[in-house]
Amino acid sequence: MYEERIFLMKRPLQWSYLTSGLPIPRVFQQLTYDILGKRLTAKESTDVRIMLGGEMFYTKINNIGFDQNKYNHTEILQFKYDSNKMLLGKLQEIFEKEYRYCLDERSERPKGSNKRINIADKYDTQIIVYGTSEPGLFVWEPVFEDVIKQSKEEIAQMTEEEYETFVECQDPTAKVVRKSIMQNVRELDRSIGESLKMTYGYRCQMTGEYVGEQHGVSCVEAHHILPFVESLDNSTDNLMVLSPNYHRIIHKAKPHFNRKTLSFEYPNGLIEKVKLNLHL
Repeated sequence: MYEERIFLMKRPLQWSYLTSGLPIPRVFQQLTYDILGKRLTAKESTDVRIMLGGEMFYTKINNIGFDQNKYNHTEILQFKYDSNKMLLGKLQEIFEKEYRYCLDERSERPKGSNKRINIADKYDTQIIVYGTSEPGLFVWEPVFEDVIKQSKEEIAQMTEEEYETFVECQDPTAKVVRKSIMQNVRELDRSIGESLKMTYGYRCQMTGEYVGEQHGVSCVEAHHILPFVESLDNSTDNLMVLSPNYHRIIHKAKPHFNRKTLSFEYPNGLIEKVKLNLHL
């Protein structure tokens, strides 16, 4: 049905995702527009299709309109499906135990309580969204806690450089891929990095270079700010796009990354600030 999947986002499941809509992180809004083949003005929406659980559903992506003079915020995109009963029914069927947990929590709370229900308190469940090479077609995949747990156990056996080599490696037969579950992890985590590389136009965030441009190729890599084998954090907040040389330097010198100044602080006293930043 489609030739290629493009990672868009991975989100811990929330109550609102099962009842009203699914927001798109700011860092991937431009990628969303690329997948749609057009931009949306404030309060504009467009029809999209979603493959979920082997079925096709029709819904919309909205550009939520608000007063930008009043609120210091960029535009917000959202899959809006609260009127699509078939899609809602499928989501609530797939995430049945999580949905039931939310209903039980709501029924036990005092009337008028605005306390947020956190599904992560009970279940480590995620939803992954991919775009495709076919404009307006998205693929949603659930990831349940047993898969996440098994992945973490495998990852814990790796060094950070081994894991990053495993993610970047193009060869799916590489020795480091020990189980089919890890092949799935590799494909997802590499997809997250690839989407971030696209966001930066395949330029290194520290040097601003497009490495390999004169040769007609791109050579940048995804780096975990906090080592993934320790943090298990593969969100875009923990990723940077770096040239291979700069990536090797960081692994060898092990500088501290200062999030307030967005700079690497090296043991020899050198401080280097990020040159390109669209997401940190």
